[in-house]
Amino acid sequence: MKRTIVAVVGAFLLLFSVAVASAGPAAASPRSNYLREARHLEPRLSSVGDYALWRAGKTVCLTLDSGGHFVDVISAMNDAGVPSKKGAAVIVAAVHNLCPGHRQFLTNFVNS
Repeated sequence: MKRTIVAVVGAFLLLFSVAVASAGPAAASPRSNYLREARHLEPRLSSVGDYALWRAGKTVCLTLDSGGHFVDVISAMNDAGVPSKKGAAVIVAAVHNLCPGHRQFLTNFVNS
């Protein structure tokens, strides 16, 4: 479990940096922006259907809304069917597009 979390943390930090650096103008909808960004950050998510990926992003936001921490978010995504190795992209894209009120979560995590 520790190795998984360490791997996810490393991927998370890398993807967060890339996402911040490549943030561009907003497109049509938060949902389409989320799906596009998640798949851009993690191309292996192309094998995950739109609905499952959408649910994973909403799960991230709901977990954060209920006061969940990083480990809670990873567990919730695993329960939603998104492997933890792909989770960093889902977390970053979800916070950027679906629940931007939790941007401080990303900042706190990167600075911890």
